[in-house]
Amino acid sequence: MLSTDENNELPLDSQQRLLEQLSEANRLLSEDLRRWQSIEAQLKRDEEKYRILFETSGDAHFVFQSRSAIDCNQAALSLFGFVAKAEAIGIGLMQLVRISKTESSLSLEHFQDKIFKTHSEGSQTFEWQARTQDDHLIPVEILMTALPIEAGEVLLVVFRDISERKRAQEEASYLAYYDPLTSLPNRRLFLDRLDRSFARSRRQGHKLALLLIDLDRFKNINDSRGHAAGDELLQIFSGRLQALIRRQDTFARLGGDEFVVLLEGLDTCPTQATDAASALAEKLLDALDSPIPLSSGDCHITASIGVMVFPLGEETAEAALQKADMAMYLAKQEGRNRVRVFHSSIYEAVDRRIAMENELSQAVSRDELKLVYQLQFDRNYRPVSVEALCRWMHPTLGEIHPSTFIPLAEESGIIIELGKQVLQRAVSEIVQLNKMLPQKQRIRLSVNVSPRQLEHPSFLKTIDKLIQKENIEPGFLILEITENTFMSDLGSMIDLIRLLHERGIDTSLDDFGTGFSSLSYLKKLPIHELKIDTSFVCELEHNEDDAVMVKAILAIGRHYRLQVVAEGVESRHHLLLLKTFGCDLFQGNLFAAPLDVQSLTNFIGQHHLKLLDPNYEVGIEPLPPAPAPEKDQAASSPG
Repeated sequence: MLSTDENNELPLDSQQRLLEQLSEANRLLSEDLRRWQSIEAQLKRDEEKYRILFETSGDAHFVFQSRSAIDCNQAALSLFGFVAKAEAIGIGLMQLVRISKTESSLSLEHFQDKIFKTHSEGSQTFEWQARTQDDHLIPVEILMTALPIEAGEVLLVVFRDISERKRAQEEASYLAYYDPLTSLPNRRLFLDRLDRSFARSRRQGHKLALLLIDLDRFKNINDSRGHAAGDELLQIFSGRLQALIRRQDTFARLGGDEFVVLLEGLDTCPTQATDAASALAEKLLDALDSPIPLSSGDCHITASIGVMVFPLGEETAEAALQKADMAMYLAKQEGRNRVRVFHSSIYEAVDRRIAMENELSQAVSRDELKLVYQLQFDRNYRPVSVEALCRWMHPTLGEIHPSTFIPLAEESGIIIELGKQVLQRAVSEIVQLNKMLPQKQRIRLSVNVSPRQLEHPSFLKTIDKLIQKENIEPGFLILEITENTFMSDLGSMIDLIRLLHERGIDTSLDDFGTGFSSLSYLKKLPIHELKIDTSFVCELEHNEDDAVMVKAILAIGRHYRLQVVAEGVESRHHLLLLKTFGCDLFQGNLFAAPLDVQSLTNFIGQHHLKLLDPNYEVGIEPLPPAPAPEKDQAASSPG
């Protein structure tokens, strides 16, 4: 029999099992309590983390329930311009965004569709415009998320400010279609507009015109003053020309120093359209007459313009642009600073020039170029100096005029080697000539140098080698530089002339009076001589304006203590007038046409014998007979 406790109804072993069960239940309850406490603590931590993330997020967060905001973070207050959270609570979502009646992408229907899809799909991301409290619009990216809660559902809306992204996109788009330096359309945008305009002109019958503009010797500015000055020049240049172009036309920068104007809606008559396009081109050139003010000092610049009116046949827009380029190229070849309209004969002219350029390059190496010299006489008719002139004796075409091949040599770069050869040969020949003459009869030498020669890094080295090789005495050599050369970069020219002067080389300002009107640069230039251009001398006895100009140049020479040489003295009347005006030296066919070095030697010897004749009275007896005049005597050697 089982034993029982007198005070308990259950047996002892049952009581023991019950206690064990109660203990296990208590343990399980304790574990559940600890687990729930842990879960509650985790929930609190998660809620705290969520609140921290919610409040510290850089994006604007709103929680909407029943279309009204029930919560938002600090970024939301800052983005939309709320002072306190209380101002934002209760605001409607539609009050925070821009709704447009004209833009379909920002319409009410479009926005409501986004909300509907959020509730059905759970989430939506899209770009929109937020409206701040002061009615300022901000581009934003919106993330909408529908979140289920016990009371139903809330809408979490996150606004991210994408202003910087939009600015970067706009900048990238701008750079894709516009030139960042001048703000003009670039080649890509221009070609797109050209194609569209070309299609319209085909339908409507109106003519278009292309004005292809290329700055002359722009590289000189970059090389001498630096790229910053070059950029500044392009900005001022483009602004000056843009002011002259109609709004409906396109002015674009194709690259470097090359620009283009597309004229639309011109007359259906090709002649009328061409006249209108040419008139504008001339107007654009006139706009460059006044100097361009740069930070480094005023700068003069010219341009060459090729004009193409189209459509005239079946050519494409690309072909029209190519023809405008050919016309511009020919304008440069013909001397720059001019307008050339395309016509079919340009094909032949360009082909001829390319062929001549190749032949000229060979002529330099084949020794087809010869030198002649034109004497310069003082007021007592004594020969005191000569100017070296270059002639091209073509094997089949005969003698080619310098006005034809010198610009070609300049443009192609052949002038560097050609000019170097001319300078070396002229110095050598005249040095040898002087060795055969008495000391009092020895003459000086003038040689033209081109702008490209002067800018070449080896120019001074060439001069130094020549001085050493030929033992050149100070004052023997004069380098003639055109007025426009000084205008490209006055500062660099002043430095170069001073370096030449230190070497005993003088400089002469050639064709004086035919360049720019500003004379302020003269007081800065350490030059030795001015040369009056032939154009002022040839009508001297008949044209009062030319006489006034010559007198003015001579007055300038006296003021700055410069020797003045008159070119193109063809008649005794020219000579007497120039002497009366006070000119120092005279050069022209009245005295002697250009002579080769042997004829020059004979002429000088005979002329000096004439001057020594006691029966010869200077200025009374007839001058020595002059050979037949050469029309190109005023055309200088390279440069």
